[in-house]
Amino acid sequence: PGGGVAEVKERAAAEAVLAPKIAGTLALAEAFADLPMDFVALCSSITAVVGGIGQVDYCAANNFLDAYARGGHGWRARLVSHAWGGWDEVGMAAEVAAPTTIRTARSRALGPVEHPVLTTRTEDGAHGLVSAATHWLLDEHRIAGVPVVPGTGHLETVRAAVAAALPKPGDSHVVELRDVAFLEPFGVPDGATAEYRVEFDGDDFTVTSHVAGASRTHVRGSAGWVAAGSESTVDIEAVTGRTEPIDDGNGFGTGRTSMVTFGPRWAALREHRIGAQEELATIKAPDAAAGDVGAWGLHPALLDVATAFGRGRGSGTYLPMSYGRIVVHDVLPASFRSHLRYRDSGGDQVVAADLSLCDETGRVLVTIEDFVLRQVDQDAVGGGLTTAAPVSTVDAVATVSTSTGIRPVDGAEAFVRALAPGLGGQVVISTLPVRELMEHRVSVEELDEPDEAPVRVSEDDYVAPRTDLEAEIARQWTELLGVEKIGVHDDFFALGGNSLVAIQLIAQVRKATGTRLAMKTLFEASTVATLVERIEELRADKAEAPAEPARTTIPKLER
Repeated sequence: PGGGVAEVKERAAAEAVLAPKIAGTLALAEAFADLPMDFVALCSSITAVVGGIGQVDYCAANNFLDAYARGGHGWRARLVSHAWGGWDEVGMAAEVAAPTTIRTARSRALGPVEHPVLTTRTEDGAHGLVSAATHWLLDEHRIAGVPVVPGTGHLETVRAAVAAALPKPGDSHVVELRDVAFLEPFGVPDGATAEYRVEFDGDDFTVTSHVAGASRTHVRGSAGWVAAGSESTVDIEAVTGRTEPIDDGNGFGTGRTSMVTFGPRWAALREHRIGAQEELATIKAPDAAAGDVGAWGLHPALLDVATAFGRGRGSGTYLPMSYGRIVVHDVLPASFRSHLRYRDSGGDQVVAADLSLCDETGRVLVTIEDFVLRQVDQDAVGGGLTTAAPVSTVDAVATVSTSTGIRPVDGAEAFVRALAPGLGGQVVISTLPVRELMEHRVSVEELDEPDEAPVRVSEDDYVAPRTDLEAEIARQWTELLGVEKIGVHDDFFALGGNSLVAIQLIAQVRKATGTRLAMKTLFEASTVATLVERIEELRADKAEAPAEPARTTIPKLER
């Protein structure tokens, strides 16, 4: 499609955009115009009708197609020019929207993977295709009606990717996930298909989606094989004696946001007991899930119920934000227990807990440390989560579900309809009215408007960084938040920070200082000064602690 300001565009660049549509059409006319055919369809663009910033040559090239089709030019066939709007998933608009998806060479496929989501092993991970029509993982877990992969689904796919992509060092090794943080939901609208990718870079992993021509990152963390260590157990009888049974009413989902709906596989909470600082649940696969438990290492629906039944802390609605550490000693059976112990998180806004998932004998199957949930305002959930919410669920899902692109299945039907006699030589095919598209064009005046950056509430409270580490953290905040002058007592969230920015900040702190921060740290230490104190405490603890066992990971790849 080209691009660039007309006044400084080089002639050769414009000709490269014009040639395929102009010279290409004339070449087709020379070869075929004298042959009888049912029709000749020229693929024009909506740009010819509504224009576009920096698209003078592309706009002209498509206007040529429209004019040519209206003129006839001696063809022995009916000419029609289709002025297409952007397509979802395929086509030029998709390529421009996600050049890394289309233009960058993908890692080489190495073989199949036997897993419900991941089907192919690659040089740096594994991937597969998912949709609500083919995967209950999406169909039975919806936010605002849009199919969304549950967070526990990502934990399972990363576990499976480690098992598929990394050779297991020995029978005594198990999969470990660390610092797992959720950036945004993985939504796939009904009728669409997404590519699901787990990619490793050293010991770091990302979960990304490729849908509707766009690539998005949903989860980050680190993963690999570690030595199993000694077997641990839960004294189920003792925990039962310390807790009292409670009635959860309708079972799992009670107290959660009404925007989340669950399918029959989530009806797995059989008993729920609560104590002063702990809870115990019995999880049993319902009939709907009985046939597919063996296909998963960590069944996403059962794991979701096992980690989200907590009722003993805080009030209101909570959403998962991060997992500090997960060790998978064994697969989850159709029936197991979940023992939750609360950590001191300093208030109700952030709730942290450790969990042990064990079989009926108490043998621990999965260990979860520092599982963090963030309180969400119920009213805010209904109309778009606030910037302080753990995951911009509504905004992210709405972005996917309200796409204005043409789906391939609809485009095929539109192509046939646009060939109907009587429509003339030029047909516009768009999911939105042309008038609406023209009303939303970007004007020169809008381009000249300066961006508004966050500003300090008060200059009186400004205290400059006092140490090199405070200066480095302040510099990182400046880069991520767009605020030029950061004081050591400025609050991260008051300056416009949110959980997505927090993920980026934690990654930068790790690179700059070698310190791994838990997601909840920024909510407990949200100023430069308190964050630096926490970093220095972790550095001191690390210096005194014995070295951790090495993990087996994929080496970083040169791209």
